[in-house]
Amino acid sequence: MKAKCISIAALIAKLKQQRSTDSLKIIDKLGIIILVNTAWRLAANRNPPLHKDGFICEGANYLEILDQVKGDEEKNAKIMASNIR
Repeated sequence: MKAKCISIAALIAKLKQQRSTDSLKIIDKLGIIILVNTAWRLAANRNPPLHKDGFICEGANYLEILDQVKGDEEKNAKIMASNIR
C-alpha cells in the first residue's frame, strides 16, 4: 500500500471532520505522529498487537512501531514503512 501525499491544509481539514471513516495521521520526517483523527484512534485501540507498550497516537514513532511488527503482519508493516520513507 503506497502512502498518499496530500497537502497539509487538506489533511488537517479532513482530520477535523470527525465523521471521516478514513484513518488519518500526520507524521513528521522522523516518523513521529503529530496528529490523528478519531477513526485512527479507534483503529489503534482495536489493534493491540501493534501497540503493546501504548497507543499508536500522538507522540509515538510510527516508523519504529512498523519496524518492530512480527508475525502475520510483518511483511505489510515493512512495505508500509518503506513506502513512507
